[in-house]
Amino acid sequence: MEQNDINLIIKKINNKENMTYMEFIRLIEAGFELQFFYKKHKYGITQFDGYEFYEWDKEEGYQTYPTIEEFKENININGVKIKEIWQDVKKVDFAD
Repeated sequence: MEQNDINLIIKKINNKENMTYMEFIRLIEAGFELQFFYKKHKYGITQFDGYEFYEWDKEEGYQTYPTIEEFKENININGVKIKEIWQDVKKVDFAD
């Protein structure tokens, strides 16, 4: 995906438009840290030593994956993969 494609996805976030799961993954792969809501709970993605997925304001339950491939295939909420519930994710935005 080229920079122009990334800019189009960023525009979706800025305009509060829905994005696909793969667009979400593409932004993370490009280095962006994002957040979203699912069932009124806030979740975030950061990148330190790999890719970290967590529920906001919780100190336990972090999921860490060394590669983007493992991240996109395995991140989950209570055992349900994010890619399977993506249509119910709300308010994707840049991390606070």
